[in-house]
Amino acid sequence: MALGRHQDIIATLTTELPAFEYLYVKLEGEALLARAHAAQNDFASAEAILSQFGSEEALAAPAATRAELRYAEALVAWMKGDLAKAEAGLARGEDVSPFVRGRSVILESWIASKRERYQDHTRLMLEGAQIIQSGDEVDVGLLAGATRAICNMAREIHAPGLLRSATELYERIDWSEDLSVDQFISARNLGWAMALQGTARYFDSLRLLHRASALAPTQAWQVWALLDRAAMKRYGGELASSSADLYEALDLVHKVRWAETSDDERTGLLYAAELLASIDLGEASKLLAQFSQIGESFSPRMAMRGDRRLDAGKSYSTGVVQQAIGDARKAKHFFESAYFIFDEIGYKWRAARTALHLYQVTQDQAWHEAAKQQIRDYPQSWIAHDVREASTGIGDDGWNRLTPRQREVFNALCEGLTAKKIGDRLECSPNTVRNHIHWIYQAFRVQSQPELITEARKRKLIS
Repeated sequence: MALGRHQDIIATLTTELPAFEYLYVKLEGEALLARAHAAQNDFASAEAILSQFGSEEALAAPAATRAELRYAEALVAWMKGDLAKAEAGLARGEDVSPFVRGRSVILESWIASKRERYQDHTRLMLEGAQIIQSGDEVDVGLLAGATRAICNMAREIHAPGLLRSATELYERIDWSEDLSVDQFISARNLGWAMALQGTARYFDSLRLLHRASALAPTQAWQVWALLDRAAMKRYGGELASSSADLYEALDLVHKVRWAETSDDERTGLLYAAELLASIDLGEASKLLAQFSQIGESFSPRMAMRGDRRLDAGKSYSTGVVQQAIGDARKAKHFFESAYFIFDEIGYKWRAARTALHLYQVTQDQAWHEAAKQQIRDYPQSWIAHDVREASTGIGDDGWNRLTPRQREVFNALCEGLTAKKIGDRLECSPNTVRNHIHWIYQAFRVQSQPELITEARKRKLIS
């Protein structure tokens, strides 16, 4: 079943199933119908259909039909979170086609994902993709979905050979228009996985992100493509061009009907809030609020509902916004929530990035050490560079501890502006400015504006 087409499946099979004369074809159609109902959160209808699968006719059906029935039961159980029951429907070791075996291994992979065993999830997904390709006829849709998941994990976890395997899978598929979402997401995740390898893969990364941008099939995904471009330029130091792309993305954000988008698409609101926080705090805060209003309506498809990765992502984005506001206490709370999840599930570069933020808002050396430990597998990445730059103790110029917004306040303070005038310039409240000033003074170990200016001149940060 192609996920996302379940409404058409329900409409078609509800109408046509009574016309089926051949019992086993009818049973396989009902298995598909049960899966479609479950994908729409209608578990009552799905289970009503599944209840007949224990009939004598079903038990006497050919092996292929029985495999379809068991798979439907397993997939519905997985959607409901009953992982033990889902495992019972796996077709391991049975005399079935490569498609059926590969599909079962892929479901086993998603079961591992639900249990937050992401190394196992990746290994099994690669195994499932290999089995699918061993058949005489390859289900390209199933293989594309597996490739999308593998490319995502190539971005998120460190495993020998994973990026190469993901790239080979991506390049092997004969992508068609109906697979455009899988192709887009695969391409952008491969691009970021390459970016994490450092400057040696920088142009490969840019090439793939450019390709992904041209593939974005909806306005929501086009927002993602613009945000990717802006983020990459920011990491490359092209701040003015990055800001231009962010505002282009923001214009498009306002045109998207986010409540009608898919699960993955709408998390773009978090991505946009995170990147906009340093240049347009008001808009970033609005996007977080918008996501909170619609974010609870996720379907049970894939691993989104109840997935702590989503919780961590939301906490991280909220922490970035609170840090930009200047509320260190709230930022610390949200960053800690994100960090402990990323750390537990083995998302190391995300944990490192979060630990670096925690170091910025707390000045606690332990967080800097945590960031160094987490980023060891990505020594050439921009995150590793930022961690190295965030030095501590003697010789620390204080500048690297500041957020982009705090740097704007620093420059204004060095111009001699008062807190009120800084607030007017940056369009933020006096209380927010005072919070920023507090952390700037702490970073430079000074207690007043004249001391800051003197220290900045001594360190040749201003003339």
